[in-house]
Amino acid sequence: MVGTLNQMHDRQKSHLDVCSIASITAVHSAWITQGGSIITGNHDIISLEESSGRIEWKLVFCASQLYLLDHMEDDFEMGGFHEEMEEEYYHGLGMDDSESDDDEYGHLSTNIRDTSSAQSRKGIDIQGIPWERLNITRENYRQTRLEKYKNYENIPQFGEGSEKECQPTAKGGAYYEFQRNTRSVKLTILHFQLRNLVWATSKHDVYLISHFFVIHWSSLTRRKTKVLDVSGHVAPNEKYPGNLFEGFTKMQVSTLAVKDKLLVAGGFQGELICKYIDRPGVSFCSRTTYDDNAITNAIDIYDSPSGAVHFMASNNDGGIRNFDLEYFQRTKHFQFPWPVNHSSLSPDGKQLVIVGDNPDGLLVDSNTGKTIAPLCGHLDFSFASAWHPSGHVFATGNQDKTCRVWDTRNLSKSVSVLKRNLRAVRSIRFTSDGQFMATAEPADFVHVYNAKNGYEKQHEIDFFGEISGVSFNPDTDSFYWSVGSNLWQSPSGVLTETTAELAASLSLAAARRIVEADEFMSLWGIYFKGQTVGVIGAGRIGSAYARMMIEGFKMNLIYYDLYQATRLEKFVTGTWGQITKSPIVSQCILTPTRFTTLLNYKR
Repeated sequence: MVGTLNQMHDRQKSHLDVCSIASITAVHSAWITQGGSIITGNHDIISLEESSGRIEWKLVFCASQLYLLDHMEDDFEMGGFHEEMEEEYYHGLGMDDSESDDDEYGHLSTNIRDTSSAQSRKGIDIQGIPWERLNITRENYRQTRLEKYKNYENIPQFGEGSEKECQPTAKGGAYYEFQRNTRSVKLTILHFQLRNLVWATSKHDVYLISHFFVIHWSSLTRRKTKVLDVSGHVAPNEKYPGNLFEGFTKMQVSTLAVKDKLLVAGGFQGELICKYIDRPGVSFCSRTTYDDNAITNAIDIYDSPSGAVHFMASNNDGGIRNFDLEYFQRTKHFQFPWPVNHSSLSPDGKQLVIVGDNPDGLLVDSNTGKTIAPLCGHLDFSFASAWHPSGHVFATGNQDKTCRVWDTRNLSKSVSVLKRNLRAVRSIRFTSDGQFMATAEPADFVHVYNAKNGYEKQHEIDFFGEISGVSFNPDTDSFYWSVGSNLWQSPSGVLTETTAELAASLSLAAARRIVEADEFMSLWGIYFKGQTVGVIGAGRIGSAYARMMIEGFKMNLIYYDLYQATRLEKFVTGTWGQITKSPIVSQCILTPTRFTTLLNYKR
């Protein structure tokens, strides 16, 4: 869903657009209330009602919506009157955002109206959640979320060390006012740790990810437009040295950056796609690396001191690569000993903040890549960073549930440590005038701090849902945040062996017909030893499964993947190709759907 807030200071209120989109893709985790309602993992609410002896599902609240915070009038009543008239005008034109073109939920779809600022002032929940129809209050559900929401840790049991350093911050700041939401856009999140999927380029224009599409949404027209479609084949239509002219097929977008008219999207296989929004087609395609651990974690578009436009890609292979966008050429490549999850360039272009799969971050020279100083204090891995426009203050966000603010003039320790409510800090943004800093948790909370007053006071935005990103517009008078469907893949290294072992046990059960043999106690099926195992999708889990089958049962291997799995082939001689000749085939459930056509029931 997308919401909008108004900025309020010195009685000069300004516009804040907040995007948040979520949906019911699957009830993978849910909480059932005593009244027979289900609150899904995405915070959609479904009521269970009995009718003619059948249990019927009815969608009471869909979290997929967009929030808009607009200019707040000095006269509340007059402002509310104008807003209600505006609602009737847009509804009469058939431009009500609640009418979504997504019919994924079929019989669950209902005409749920969006929430306006006038309704919010009257006490209507900004997400449209009908708490009066549920046998649980908002306060009780919030308490349950705080108690049950688990913080993901790469370094377990980091303890309470970080909390001891946290400075108290007063809540109650009123920097923005809610204007409206819309359910017309459905955001999706593909990686549970990467949340830079929302970018505002003006007061009314925001870009976000919805499945295989980059979507533009306008708060003026309340219309959405597909800007980039990677659901099929994408190839560049301009000629530059190093351009990957074969392009990509069905790329999964892991991160996004949009500035002015330039859009850069990064993918799970190290892909990079550059597109000018005002030009047809795609200008540039490239792959940062062909390593297995190739995900593009973050993109930063910036103007160099010479005025040329560059972008920087942070990658899971430990590399940071800089590209000049005049000729789309790579100009720099720095390598670090751990995966780089995020990087930010200082306003003067001389220093670079690096954070990643290490508790300590780095401040490095942007020209040489040499370390200026380590950033010590965090206790887990970091995934966010941002510079204050002053050029000597920056912030980092970590899975230890803190945001640390640093000053380059004294890096012996951070100058402020700000604590979160639920868990990690996944995104950080400063306004271009330096007055505010926004931090986003993975879910439910966005915090806007008054940076000019030492981060002592905050405006806490409280809602329900997984956050896919936050973004101030360049003029600082608009702010967007989004809530998306959590369609993420399994985190790197998490459950890889467990899932591979489960796949191996299922292969044994299928080959030896264990379910049938249990009834007759006879030896049925085929032998594994000497047979050929086929693997569709040679990623982390597919490769682990292949190694188990080869080591344990001395099997031969045939695998299929879009890219050659060089590490797997180094382990064992594998054949890249004819998968249907294998009597035993395993397909990873996260393998892209384009592979499913390789097999049918007969095969």
